[in-house]
Amino acid sequence: MSVQDIAAAFRELLITEPDLAAIVGERVCSDQLPEAMATPAIVFYEISSNIENSIEPDVIINCSISRFQVEAFASTRAMADKIQRIIVRRCGNYIGKVGEVCMKTSRLTGQSFETDRPELGSAGFRYISRVDYQITHYPVDLI
Repeated sequence: MSVQDIAAAFRELLITEPDLAAIVGERVCSDQLPEAMATPAIVFYEISSNIENSIEPDVIINCSISRFQVEAFASTRAMADKIQRIIVRRCGNYIGKVGEVCMKTSRLTGQSFETDRPELGSAGFRYISRVDYQITHYPVDLI
């Protein structure tokens, strides 16, 4: 399974959450926030990945374990925190199929915070709320 497969499945997991969709719509992207993208928005990226040979002692399949960082960007701290709380509800302990990927998520870290200072002449601060997740994933055709 490629990084693109798990990234696409993780994005789908986020955008299909109705409360998130109501706030950020399609503004969920991998790797980095595009320069002109409005907030609120979500950015996620894979920090690390390793390939395992089994999920259970008696079940041998090729699955991977990836670590993702998810950042909520907003124009206020309250909105960034609200978005992250919804992400935590959605991704904190998800088990299921998304597209052609089976996944189990678990939260690795508590929430951390940052302020993205504006460039000279830009509109203002962006507030960031961040959480890391571990995702065990494998293609649906392996089940």
